[in-house]
Amino acid sequence: MNGEEIVFWPESVSPAAYSAFRIPTSAPQTHRAIDEIPLEELQNATLDTLEKYISFPHDELKREVAKQFGISRLGKNVTSRLDEALGLLRNAGKVEQDEELVKLR
Repeated sequence: MNGEEIVFWPESVSPAAYSAFRIPTSAPQTHRAIDEIPLEELQNATLDTLEKYISFPHDELKREVAKQFGISRLGKNVTSRLDEALGLLRNAGKVEQDEELVKLR
């Protein structure tokens, strides 16, 4: 359980050690709504993006992460969920953010 969110993990995988994220394929059943994507995967996709670019403008980072999951529109729910994942990364000391940029720590 992650806060109020229930996430099922294989017994052999620790959520804290999980560093992957699942991206959709052309098969419709692989597409997920933003609330079906665990925060761990959103955090991992954010870190993956930042590892490639070192820093990224805040709004563009959210757009890029959403795009990896096949989400093209940044509505209120998507933005809120991505902000939540980013907040967890900040609280864990993995990223830092100023008014414009998000950077790896």
